[in-house]
Amino acid sequence: FLWGVGNSAFQVEGSPRDSDWLAWTRQPGRIKDGTRADVATDFWHRYDEDFALAQGIGLNAFRISIAWERVEPSEGNYDLDALEHYERMLVAMRARGLEPVVTLNHTVLPLWLAQKGGLLAPNYVERFAQLAQVVIKALAAPPASVRWWLTLNEPEVQVLQSYTAGLWPPGKKDFKAADSAMRNLARAHLAAVRKIRALGFPDLRIGIAKNWQVLQPKRNGHAFDRWATSAANQQYNFRFLDEVKRAPDPGLDFIGINYYSRNLIRAVLLPPFMDRTWGPGPKTDLGWEIYPEGLSEALRTAWRRWKLPILVTENGLADSEDALRVEFLDRHLEQLDQARKAGVPVLGYLHWSLTDNFEWAEGLGSRFGLVAIDYSTAARTPRPSYFHYGEQVRRRKDGRP
Repeated sequence: FLWGVGNSAFQVEGSPRDSDWLAWTRQPGRIKDGTRADVATDFWHRYDEDFALAQGIGLNAFRISIAWERVEPSEGNYDLDALEHYERMLVAMRARGLEPVVTLNHTVLPLWLAQKGGLLAPNYVERFAQLAQVVIKALAAPPASVRWWLTLNEPEVQVLQSYTAGLWPPGKKDFKAADSAMRNLARAHLAAVRKIRALGFPDLRIGIAKNWQVLQPKRNGHAFDRWATSAANQQYNFRFLDEVKRAPDPGLDFIGINYYSRNLIRAVLLPPFMDRTWGPGPKTDLGWEIYPEGLSEALRTAWRRWKLPILVTENGLADSEDALRVEFLDRHLEQLDQARKAGVPVLGYLHWSLTDNFEWAEGLGSRFGLVAIDYSTAARTPRPSYFHYGEQVRRRKDGRP
């Protein structure tokens, strides 16, 4: 069972190479608190400090992602130094007793690809599949020997924020473009899987990290709210994996579930004919409802629908005072236990995140870390919840109640 933490390249590494997100953060008003990810937590250089922190509380897994813009800074030209740096990072991770879980693309695109249309570029699918082949050929081999791979992270969130809400690059509000982008992401996963399998590594386990939002009718018993909720579930929670699973060879060994919160759905008269609000429970610093029961619901529903083992690839909250995180961990891990006891084949739990990081359009102010980051020095300071997570993991490893 994988007990771990996670991060993603742009959110922690620092960002010296041109990407759609680097350009986005330089546009006034795009990031709520006006901050940038130019240095972030400097994970690129300080990764072993973070691996030591994970090791220090008994974890055995660590999720990272590959910065596409580092590996392929211009089209068709691969940076071997960047790949060798990732190899050193992964070897250091293994030396700390941590199993690597690696995401090939966590939202951010190289600027050269974004300028050609990003997810809608004519050769996006081909370029992503080629990236997958290059990276896995380098990092699935010894000494890194990575077995656990995620092709994409939260395709539904990327499409919603980038092509419907307009809050992420390229900042569009175009339902037709959103539909095309979602289809291209599914095609990109399938094309990447074909390239990966052709490499012949026998022990690879391939998945996708998808966001799961628990969606419920705002007015119980209201027929239109039930209809709107069903439609929202189909579009947001089910569509992407349904589309992938319909392919002759979907290439999935497991599903990654990122779970954070619940939305209540109310039918309205104007497009898109529904609105979403957070539920009434306690809220995180970002205003997201804390709804632990949703984790068990997500795991059970995903298992019933797709019959694949599940890795919880993200679960956490923005809580700068660390006032809610201990109870959050306790209640969500209880729900994880319940799902496992009910027969859901859960492979592991990766808390989001080990350290504070750059939270996309929200900036650096949203604090998701078990470990606090001083952004002026990149100094790491464990919060009380860091030690509590370690105790919860040890209890479960020891079989204690």
